[in-house]
Amino acid sequence: MIGSTPMLLGHYRPLDSSLHHLDARSKLAPVLVVMILGLLTDSLLFYVVVLAGLVGGLLASVCTVRVIAGNFNRFSCWLAITFFLPYHVFRS
Repeated sequence: MIGSTPMLLGHYRPLDSSLHHLDARSKLAPVLVVMILGLLTDSLLFYVVVLAGLVGGLLASVCTVRVIAGNFNRFSCWLAITFFLPYHVFRS
């Protein structure tokens, strides 16, 4: 725990959606593919497509926007650095 509130990023929420009913292996495979491709590419278009896929997945999981925003609030700076660092630093 950081501070007095627990971090809920990655915390399982038992909701009723098509993503929640998938097998764990079928959710892990696309994550591994995107991680490997992320290391091999420097295309900004790739990162935009991945971000759109993440937003689509979050919307398909039927979590409320408040829960999602609360989970990413603490990590917003870290996410911004992680998203923009490969494109701007390694572009030269």
